[in-house]
Formats: sequence, structure tokens, C-alpha cells
Amino acid sequence: MKIVHMADTHLGRFYKGRLSPEVSSKRREEIWQTMEKNINYVKDNKIDVLLLCGDIYERDYFTASDMDRLAELLNSVKETEIFIISGNHDYLDSDSPIYTVEFNKNIHFFEKEEYFEIENLKLRVYGFSWNKKYDFKADFNFNLDKNFSNILMLHGSTINEEHFALNKEEIEGLGFDYVALGHIHIRQKISNRIYYSGSPEPVSFKDTGSHGFIEIDLDEKTKDLKIDYKGESLRNYYKHDLEINKTMSIYTIKDKIEDMLEGLEKDFNKITLIGSYGDSDYLIEYLNYSLNYFYLEIEDDLKPDYDLDDLYEKNKDNLLGKFIEKARGNEKVIDYGLRALMEAKNED
Repeated sequence: MKIVHMADTHLGRFYKGRLSPEVSSKRREEIWQTMEKNINYVKDNKIDVLLLCGDIYERDYFTASDMDRLAELLNSVKETEIFIISGNHDYLDSDSPIYTVEFNKNIHFFEKEEYFEIENLKLRVYGFSWNKKYDFKADFNFNLDKNFSNILMLHGSTINEEHFALNKEEIEGLGFDYVALGHIHIRQKISNRIYYSGSPEPVSFKDTGSHGFIEIDLDEKTKDLKIDYKGESLRNYYKHDLEINKTMSIYTIKDKIEDMLEGLEKDFNKITLIGSYGDSDYLIEYLNYSLNYFYLEIEDDLKPDYDLDDLYEKNKDNLLGKFIEKARGNEKVIDYGLRALMEAKNED
């Protein structure tokens, strides 16, 4: 039996924060494009079962047109049994937008059902859908028939108590042939039969690493599994540290960044500047103006390039010394305060 396990597609995601409207809109469509590419993979490769493990769409931002598009896309899959649970972003209640459209009979949403049975595949799929945005809980009480292949779908966290906490040992003890998890965006093997597929497209700098979906080959007789990571995201998120010092010119630092980001021009990049530098505000203003990438975020984690103790000893009887004494322990406050005080002194 060929199975595809996918989760956390976050269709319709609205990007807040630093992304420009143009980049945000482009990224929203790219997530759709990857979903369509992956659905085509399911059709082209005659996949028997598709598991969609929650957060398939962003309920808060999903329009009627979005839901029509999702229904048309999933309904185009004729030969695959599709099973869908809802997560915290697409939780299922009486007002859910999925009730505004019609889906084919091979598409199964977990509402109150304990399991769906597909006789010709000798398959039973169990799952739970979130029915509210927060504090979802579910009781695990199953009576599995070993004449079937048994799969469990869950959307929760093995590391965070606040998002439907999942206990590895408890889930292992349930006896399922495969447990498909959603919620964590990084693909992970929890045990030999328990996996997070990760998100097909990363959505933030928390989601570094490769992204896609999982394809499982499940032997119906022996219950042996073959696991393959498939798919490829259109863009990835990368975090970099760049150590600099006050002897480097702004042009040298720019060259170092360009070398560091070679081949990553289409991706999301965050560079944290570490070390020490004189006027970091001027440096970052220059870098933001002169570097041209799809998305580049520069963070300032630079240390002051002066000796604070020496500066205090020379100024302990004046305003500068009093400021240092009061602000000790908060380097950022000291850094900004010293710049302001020294600039005022120079103007005098």
C-alpha cells in the first residue's frame, strides 16, 4: 500500500511583520503552487492513501474562493482515499468553511468518527480533529482489529504541553502500524512507526532545513514500512552568523555577506552580526540599501568596541559615569545611551 503523509500546508497564510505586501502575496501563492505540485505527485504515482494531518489551511484568512480552490484540487484526485484531520489553525466546528463546499466520497473528514474503513485496502484510519482553536484534548481508547492495517492521524506536539501534548511511549503502546503526526513543521522520526512529515513549505525562521512530505510503502501482510522523504519546497529559511570587527570596512562586510549567501538568493535569509563594530546603525543602513535579495533580515548582536570599565573610571564623576553605573548589565541600553551622550558631547 502506497501512502503519502502531508501536514501543515497552511494554505491562505497571511504573512505579518517584516514582509512587504508584494512578497507576502507572492509567498501566499507559492504555498498553493507547492500544494498543487504535491497533489499531482499523488495522482501521477497512483498513491493509495493520502493523509492530511491538520493545519491544511488558515481558517482566519481563508476566503470562499480559497475553499472553492481547495475543494476543486482535492476532488481532482479520483483514485486515492484521502483522510483529513483538522488542527489548531483549521479547527472544525459548525461554522467551518469546509461545510460550504462539496467533496467527493473518497475524501474523509474526521468529525466524530472513530475510524474510517476501506475494505478493498483492508485499512482502518483513525484520527482526531481539533474542534476549537485552543486547549484541544482527546482520549486514546482503541480496540484495533489486526486483520486490518491500522493508521492513526494526530495533530499535536511531543515537545509542547500547550498544543495537544503527545506522549511518545503512550502512542507507541497503542499498536498502530503507522502514526502520522502534524503540527511540528520540521520533519522528524519519533520512532520506527511515528513520524512528523513537516510542512511542505517553511513558513518562518523556526522552519529551517529541508521540507516536503513522507511517502510510506506499507506491506499489508508483514506490516513492514519503507519510509521515503519526498518533495521540495520552493524556498527555504536560513539563519547565519557573521563575525565582524571594527577593522573591517563596510565594503568588506558586504562582500562577506554576498559570499555567504551565494546560491541562496531566492530564499529567506537572516544574518546576525556578531563581534564588535563602531557605528552599527550606519553599517546596517548601508547593508539594507546595497544588498538585493528576495528576503534578507539583518540583526545587530554586536558588542561595543570600547572598554566599559576604563570609560567608567575616566567619567565616574560626570553624567556619563553615572549613566554607566545605573545601566550596567544591559548592554543594549548602555550602547545606545553612550552613543547619544557622546554625540551630544561632540556637538558641544
